[in-house]
Amino acid sequence: MLIKHVLYLGSDPSRFFCSAEVKITHLPLFEVVPRDYTLPSLLCVLSDWHDYSHMIFTSKHAVSVLVEALTYHVLPPPKKESVVIAIGKSTAKVLEQRGWKVSFCAVEERQEGILSLLRSIEWKEESYAFYPRSSLARKSLEVFLLEREIRHQVCDLYDTVAKSVDLWPDLEAFDEIFFTSPSTVAIFFSKITALPKRPQLKAIGPITFEALMSYSRLDKAHFAKFETCYYDRSAN
Repeated sequence: MLIKHVLYLGSDPSRFFCSAEVKITHLPLFEVVPRDYTLPSLLCVLSDWHDYSHMIFTSKHAVSVLVEALTYHVLPPPKKESVVIAIGKSTAKVLEQRGWKVSFCAVEERQEGILSLLRSIEWKEESYAFYPRSSLARKSLEVFLLEREIRHQVCDLYDTVAKSVDLWPDLEAFDEIFFTSPSTVAIFFSKITALPKRPQLKAIGPITFEALMSYSRLDKAHFAKFETCYYDRSAN
């Protein structure tokens, strides 16, 4: 039986299928660094904590860091009537593990998917949305809230920074290298001096694939269209 060797560059390899035919090597290229919980910007958005009618979560990291911030400031979980919106099953699972009831979960686990979901939700004049995110998050959700004139607060809760890798594996030993975000693409190409010839480069979705394509020095033979063949959505 042939074993496919995959180098996974994201934070959570457990989201892959458990298969005897696939061996996953985990090389996390970034780490999540929470911002100071006493920053005026955070204190400002948390001062309205009891007033938010909608909460939008686009990553499980945002959930974890927010819970730590709430604990620090001795604030309770969201109100039972709060509309909690998750970008996908993985984020929804983390929310539910915290005891937070998820009202809506995007089928397509990327910003375009949650934007489609937000457009389908009934927003009222009194709606007040809270959107915690990474400082590197794309601005499309914020633009949507502004264009729809929905009252909201956006909070950059954490930074995503390159992680120090002391010992890189032999990249030629892999059949595929799997990228989970544009950040993993940028960090990977900032660290390597020569592109491995053997592995194909695969992306978790179209935005990450576009980031890969932006590196013009890559030969087309290295590219594989974004896919989720090893991605276990049913388990999250």
